[in-house]
Amino acid sequence: MRKPDQAASYRWYVLQERGGKYDDGYYGWDGRVHSAEQIHREDQMPYVPCPEYRRILVGEGAYKPDIEMVCDYLNRLTAGQSKAADVAAEALAAFWAVVAKSYPDITTGDLEPALVVPLNELAEKAVYGWVESNLSMVEDEPGGCVRLTI
Repeated sequence: MRKPDQAASYRWYVLQERGGKYDDGYYGWDGRVHSAEQIHREDQMPYVPCPEYRRILVGEGAYKPDIEMVCDYLNRLTAGQSKAADVAAEALAAFWAVVAKSYPDITTGDLEPALVVPLNELAEKAVYGWVESNLSMVEDEPGGCVRLTI
């Protein structure tokens, strides 16, 4: 087995379209990641970057990450996304409690729906973005693969 070039370090990604489907290697788009063909090295991406899809970092190192580790990571990332909605709702409840406490003379809690909906969506995106940006990467053994943990 060839030893990796110690200087070589690559970033590995899967591509996800807005509808939630993943790039399926050479076969189009699929609802799940199930093949190593779906894991792309940064310098060998099959598509030109565009707003229609996002790149999800799934590893760094000389070798392509193991498909099982990538699937596990993506499952935890999806669970983190659902949890983000709950965390955002709890955080907004605390936010509104501070607002209400700061204005004791106001006795109603109404806010225009045109402001509520975007605020809730932005809070959820912010929590999820924070989680996604702060996932820890731990080098796995052997082979220099990277295991990502939430």
